[in-house]
Amino acid sequence: MEELKELRNEAYENSGIYKAKLKAFHDKNLSCKSFYENQKHDKDSKKKS
Repeated sequence: MEELKELRNEAYENSGIYKAKLKAFHDKNLSCKSFYENQKHDKDSKKKS
């Protein structure tokens, strides 16, 4: 029974490590976008004619 508790605790710790690494990976690939007051944005700029 003690072995099962140890395995569960290790799995819990490993999942936390995995989650932190995955978050760091995704955060690293995010691009920062700056928006300014009164900035115009063309909603249809991505649509093809």
